[in-house]
Amino acid sequence: MKLDRLTELVILGLEEAISDEQIVELDRILRNDAKQRSRYQDLMETHGLLVSAAVRFDYIKQDQVQGEDPLRVAVVQGLDDSAIREALVREAQASEVKAIKRTGRLMPFSRSDVFAVLRRIAAVLVIATMIIFLDRWMWRQAQEPKKVIATLSDQLAAEWDTELGSYLQDGRMTEGPYGISEGFVSMRFNSGAEVVLEGPAQWRLDTEDRLYLFHGKMYASVPKQAVGFSVLSDHAKVIDLGTEFGIEVTGSDSTELYVTSGKVSLLSGTSGRNKYQEEVSEGAARKIDDLGAVQAIALEPEKFVRLIDSQKNLSWRGQYQIDLADIVGKGNGFGTGMESVGIDPATGILVADVSMNARVQEESGYAPVPDIPAIDGVFVPLGGKVPQIVSSRGDVFEECPDTDGRYWIEITNRPITGFQGDSASIQLARLNGIEYGSKARPAIMMHANTGITFDLDVIRSMIPKLQINRFTSICGLSETLNRSNLQKDASADLWILVDGRPQEKIYVDFAGRSHASISINIAEEDRFLTLISCSDWNAGDWTIYGDPVLELREVE
Repeated sequence: MKLDRLTELVILGLEEAISDEQIVELDRILRNDAKQRSRYQDLMETHGLLVSAAVRFDYIKQDQVQGEDPLRVAVVQGLDDSAIREALVREAQASEVKAIKRTGRLMPFSRSDVFAVLRRIAAVLVIATMIIFLDRWMWRQAQEPKKVIATLSDQLAAEWDTELGSYLQDGRMTEGPYGISEGFVSMRFNSGAEVVLEGPAQWRLDTEDRLYLFHGKMYASVPKQAVGFSVLSDHAKVIDLGTEFGIEVTGSDSTELYVTSGKVSLLSGTSGRNKYQEEVSEGAARKIDDLGAVQAIALEPEKFVRLIDSQKNLSWRGQYQIDLADIVGKGNGFGTGMESVGIDPATGILVADVSMNARVQEESGYAPVPDIPAIDGVFVPLGGKVPQIVSSRGDVFEECPDTDGRYWIEITNRPITGFQGDSASIQLARLNGIEYGSKARPAIMMHANTGITFDLDVIRSMIPKLQINRFTSICGLSETLNRSNLQKDASADLWILVDGRPQEKIYVDFAGRSHASISINIAEEDRFLTLISCSDWNAGDWTIYGDPVLELREVE
């Protein structure tokens, strides 16, 4: 195929191989022949279109075509194909042809043979059509919302990694990568599977029944209708068979699987001896290394956060006991309480520092504790002629003994004994040789005469999946001052009430038994649990409720 002289000179210019004499020759042709000037314009527009096409294809692949892009504007305005092509040509002219006129030189083109260049020129309309199609498709994708595959249920102190993605303002979550540097998020997939993730974590939502976990911890609760929900990592694939399970991915090192209910199918490796498949059942755990090898490990029941509630500042790790001493410390019963919180039994007011001074309540009363919703109220048991109210509902403790209304220290989750102003005498309380007042051995100090009532319905609402089964504790007189003159005659009555009805009465002193273990069944309809310590002479009556917990069970 023989090229005409104009085309030869244009190609030489594009290749930056044109000489000064040839530039003069091209200039003479364009000056003297209007038809050749028109052909030159067409050739340069075609070249500009090709260059623009290449750049646009690059942008399209990188998903960067957006904003006030001329072609996008033309598409948005609903112009026809010819108008859209003209917009693209104008774009090319602005960036290519004007530069040529300005410099007097032709723009460079990639070095290729003449016939390849001509074939590209011949194909320009096809390329332009492809650009129009792709741009229209991308515009439609931008206008149409992405498919929502999960909904953000809640988040607790979550710090989102916005570089990886984020959730929509209304809580809808689409395909793509997400991440949190700290805190917790919970989401519900369209399939019905519920997942809680603990930061730092990075994951990708693939479909309404599949999640890819790059690193971090997650816990999945999968109902029957969502069986088949799967979680993938770099090391394994876990397919739910109707269960609850936790997965921890430690970067590129390993994946750990913990099955707390039901069973899952575990697949690891890709080929050879490390290709592996196993059904892992409730109570079992596995570790998969970066080569796909699987080994059995011990189950850690409280390793994963299974439920969060931002309104209650709750992150539940599968504990089946609620610590009432933690609730006294303004906690949620699972270890979030503060130390040394005191509640004045006469007023319900919280104090930061307890005081060991004798005070007297002269009239029977019941004070709410608004700062701790799970505590219905507190009181100084008086008995006698005026009925002792022990709940906000008006439940009355008919058998309440007549006391002098004196109490020595606020109700507190730091059970200390001793004398105000004598720091050497102040010690943590002890029962049966065990020191109480630590995270490991919590206790409520209830020096006679004090009483406290817990609202079981509020506590139930914290963990709706569980029921309260029973209350257990070890209660009695602290041994720290035993045999001292102050405590030699100490004694007290410890009462446990449910809805104002006595369930147990325990008398303690150092002549007989100084402590006792208690276990009280709690029915589903029971509303209030009341703990009382009282005495007709309360000097040295340092009584505590050690390990005071509500035992929980699964809702049947």
